[in-house]
Amino acid sequence: MHGILSWDKPARKNTSEEHEKTYSSDSGIPGTCMPNMSLDDRKKWKAKLTKHTLGRPQVEIRKEIMETSVLIVVSLVGKATVGKQTGGNIRISANGPIVMGYTTWQTMQDAIQEANTFLKNRMEEDRNEPR
Repeated sequence: MHGILSWDKPARKNTSEEHEKTYSSDSGIPGTCMPNMSLDDRKKWKAKLTKHTLGRPQVEIRKEIMETSVLIVVSLVGKATVGKQTGGNIRISANGPIVMGYTTWQTMQDAIQEANTFLKNRMEEDRNEPR
């Protein structure tokens, strides 16, 4: 089954040096993050398995919706983390207002469910792995 999430590493739009020079925030204001992804990758539901500071796995989903960069963090343990903020199973942040139609809303819910299923399968595999 082909999923909604794209797990391949996104193509960079700029080199790291060019990106940091163009998009910088000395004050570290939330929402100033600008993804360094190609236009094609920004249109996809990009997923990445990460671990937050307590070592629990979580999935980060990135998507550009109507020119707004959206980050969705999905965690099984109720500790989805973005920066220093922790709590809940799902955290959503963006660099502006999120405007979407019902189809995109449903697709976002399906992407979150896919990430949740991925984490559950990963947890089960880890449990069954010989020590």
